[in-house]
Amino acid sequence: MCVLYTAAAVALAVLVQAWFVHAAETCPCTSNVCETDPRCAICPDSSGHVTIPWQWVEDQPNKAIPDSAFKDCDLAGVSMPNNTQVIGVGAFRGCSRLTSVVIPDSVVELHDSAFEETGLRSVIIPDNVKSIGTTAFKDCHNMASVVIGTSVKNISEFAFAYNHKLASLTFKSPSSLERIRQGAFCAY
Repeated sequence: MCVLYTAAAVALAVLVQAWFVHAAETCPCTSNVCETDPRCAICPDSSGHVTIPWQWVEDQPNKAIPDSAFKDCDLAGVSMPNNTQVIGVGAFRGCSRLTSVVIPDSVVELHDSAFEETGLRSVIIPDNVKSIGTTAFKDCHNMASVVIGTSVKNISEFAFAYNHKLASLTFKSPSSLERIRQGAFCAY
């Protein structure tokens, strides 16, 4: 079967690739540079919400949101497609305006620092997630509620550390949990 791509689709793919090559730099996705910066193929709308395209995730190794992809971006919301399997190291780290996120049921791995230092108020870890990485949700100072899905076997070091407002922690049943590492829920 032969697949034809439009010039626009090819250009978008090149722009997306170029953006993630430089993702470790300060996020360029602000309203005043989005239209001129080639690293900004996936840009937040005027309210700060970003929608990650299904095809973009499909083309990534391990169907992942790459490491540091949106690190320190001024995001208020994010929509991830239901083919996302991995949320990479520091993918949304430092997105202090990010107050809510729906992690798709397709996700099986949450890597280290994935949502560290965000403004998340609550999180539901889907049932397919097997492991929560080190500092994955550390320093989310507004985090009040966490629900851990049934397949989580390992909660790594400091995964939810320093979330001083954490008042509700629920482990869905039947739980597969085997290990909670040192400081996973430490407050100080």
